[in-house]
Amino acid sequence: MSYVGLQDFYDSAAAGTLPAVSYIIGPAELSEHQPYQPKDGAWLQQQVVNAVVNGKGYNKTALIVSYDETGGWGDHVVPFHSPNGTQGEWVEDPYGNEGYVYTGPGFRVPFYIVSPWTRGGNVYTEHADHNSQILFLEKWLAAKGHNIVSKEMSPWRRANMADLTKAFDFANPDYSIPNMPVPAVPSHNAAQDSYDGYSICEATYNVTRPPVPYGQQNESTALATETGFKQVRGQLTEGRFLVFEMNGYALAPSSGHSLTATKATAAHDPKEQRWVIHQLSQNSNKFTLTNAANGQAASDNGTFVINDMGNGQGYSVQESGRYLSIGHSGSVSMVQSPTGFRVWSVTYDN
Repeated sequence: MSYVGLQDFYDSAAAGTLPAVSYIIGPAELSEHQPYQPKDGAWLQQQVVNAVVNGKGYNKTALIVSYDETGGWGDHVVPFHSPNGTQGEWVEDPYGNEGYVYTGPGFRVPFYIVSPWTRGGNVYTEHADHNSQILFLEKWLAAKGHNIVSKEMSPWRRANMADLTKAFDFANPDYSIPNMPVPAVPSHNAAQDSYDGYSICEATYNVTRPPVPYGQQNESTALATETGFKQVRGQLTEGRFLVFEMNGYALAPSSGHSLTATKATAAHDPKEQRWVIHQLSQNSNKFTLTNAANGQAASDNGTFVINDMGNGQGYSVQESGRYLSIGHSGSVSMVQSPTGFRVWSVTYDN
């Protein structure tokens, strides 16, 4: 079953005869790892995506694309990891540099899902690592009546890493095919039947490993991040600014540790509408909320229970047994039944 070739995958996807699970590892020259070129890896990814979304089985297929290294992505909070001494998670650094240290989870790596149930450019907020993909397969197979359990996974990872199911909105699939940019076809040496873009690139320049331009950076440019917003899916976790919206309004602070609502904007950018959540304990859905503009707590009581209602229904925000709600006129009230907020993760410089 191994090394059957990319063309076999393309043909099976077109015919709708793919096996239940496929693992795709392309040739090294299309891996994006130096000295190979990111644009060539992008081309390979598009070939795989095109095969899946244009194949006969797209309406029952999820394509997971993940990397094994960070690629320079930045984290603004310490990565979530296990408590000191957790079995199977802490080791003595064999090189003697770090001492007794946790093995992960670590800094973020790029990872995305292509499927009719994950459309919309959402960001998944639950704690996840590569074990999460295995947990997803376990849960999916269990739903099909197959009891498959990976015994190699540590108990802490199994208890604390997400199974990815809340990244999906199974109630509202979108089977349309989006328009995507078309990357250039990689250079190919027909005589040697090999991709040679990297070797041509290296032969073109005298210096193939230019020094990092430290002298051209300052703190503001080195720490700059792309601004913008993404709607979130999954149980909420710490580490981002969040905007809670309902009926065209967003939660904002009022006097005396109370809440009001102000008009939402298309860019979700008013600073007074941004909140920082603080988890009270690991794996808890209980949080305190602090406003990003003035540092004000959202409540004298201090504790909110926030739950992802799943399948596009939004997030319920509960305090003292009742649920926050924003009416069509922008009035904030407490109601008996859960109401769903749309939550946005935002990044802005101000």
